[in-house]
Amino acid sequence: MKPTSRRTVLQAGAAFGAAAMFWPYRSGAIAGCSQPSLAAAEAPRPERAVSLRSLLESKPNPDARLPGLTRIDGYVNVRDDLILWGLAEPDQPELYLGDFALAIKLAMYRPIAAMIGMEGFDHKVPAISIDPIPENMKKTNDIPADRSVKSKKRYAELCSLPQKVRVDGMPRNSRIAAVLVEADYRMKKVSQSNAELPISPPLPGTYDAVLKARQAGDLTGIGLRDTRYWFQAGEYNYQKSGGTVFLDKARVELRTEDQIFGTDTASGSVDAASEAFACAWTARIEEIEKSEPIWRDMSNIYRHFAIAQAYKQEISEGWNLSDNLWELIRSYEGAESSVPDTLPGLSKWDIFQVRNARGKVEGSFISRVCGGVKVGFTRNIARSARAASETSWVSAAIARSRPEPTAISWKIGPLSEPTAAERGLSLAPLKPSTSRVNLGQSNQTSTAATTTASSSTSHSGGDIDPRLLIPGFGIAAIILWKAISALAQEKTDT
Repeated sequence: MKPTSRRTVLQAGAAFGAAAMFWPYRSGAIAGCSQPSLAAAEAPRPERAVSLRSLLESKPNPDARLPGLTRIDGYVNVRDDLILWGLAEPDQPELYLGDFALAIKLAMYRPIAAMIGMEGFDHKVPAISIDPIPENMKKTNDIPADRSVKSKKRYAELCSLPQKVRVDGMPRNSRIAAVLVEADYRMKKVSQSNAELPISPPLPGTYDAVLKARQAGDLTGIGLRDTRYWFQAGEYNYQKSGGTVFLDKARVELRTEDQIFGTDTASGSVDAASEAFACAWTARIEEIEKSEPIWRDMSNIYRHFAIAQAYKQEISEGWNLSDNLWELIRSYEGAESSVPDTLPGLSKWDIFQVRNARGKVEGSFISRVCGGVKVGFTRNIARSARAASETSWVSAAIARSRPEPTAISWKIGPLSEPTAAERGLSLAPLKPSTSRVNLGQSNQTSTAATTTASSSTSHSGGDIDPRLLIPGFGIAAIILWKAISALAQEKTDT
């Protein structure tokens, strides 16, 4: 069988890959890691709503948040607007508007982004990776296996050389890319026992666990190996009732696989200690997300992409972003973040001693890691056959609680069964607006119960029936214009 390159493995084995691309991991990292299934939420807990259109029309600055919203659990689709709803936790930061706007852009327009002139986008699935430089990895093969202090020092020098930070499928200077790089690097430090998560009982890194086993005489799987870990979307599922979508399952997973030592080629096998670490991390993911801000931040980014993917899927059933709302989303740019070109490599080398029938045996234990994070969904998220009754009540509760048609953000009142008058007429559709975002002006947002848009556009009555949504023709027109221009240029060149 032809070896699988490290890059191919990253693209093939990560979030929601097609079955044909997924197979290299079934013999190890996936099949051997049994995790308890997430129970479907019995009922949604809508606490806060944000009108995406009203927020974008208020001319938000690049650092704008989704006022009062700390976790997106779903949305309600209305004509010319998208009402985001979810939790408003007092101990969590508000979500960034730029993160969600980018997730929507990537989900819906990534394949044609370059064609319609969206800078920083390409056809690749959104992902980051921290890659060892192959030339440096090969040099480690020349280090004498004598377990001397000199050899150990030389190995440490080579493995601490810079590793390339790669960003695919999204702008490199985006906040999403910066968060994923930080999370990936932090996880690898924990895996090598160079850092510890503030959880109890502790989650031991593989390095300490394996070294302890070696010193106790367990030589199972002994040999030189490189380990790669990667985060991916695990179990994601949503409910849909009318124009309301509720994300009732959401889990980020950690996976692992070995590479042939000193190369970027997947070995096709999984080290037991590395797999145990990845499985333990995934099993305790909810606890880990509460332990440090970076993990909750990463989890929210995955939720943004899941919600965006669900929205994209529903478009195929007749929903669509209106030209006005899409133009507002496309025009908005979140604040830039710095992503380093390289990061120091991570590795360890220790000598262990094992006593057996023949006396003392001395050996070297070497550990180094690489890998990445993939957040793009390359296949559809599962949709529940039946939605909870409370999911169908969300849109009525949001409309009932909205203090005025131009409100940006508001507290959602208790869920209750909609009245006859509220069914199908829960949210007022918005009249088309000619306003556009001026990125040069700042927006003063508030986390109070109500935030009102500064736009003077008036909003009035209607319903949320998807059949009444206004189709958007702008993107199709742009694509057609680009194609005609390309053909004309080709004819001119010949």
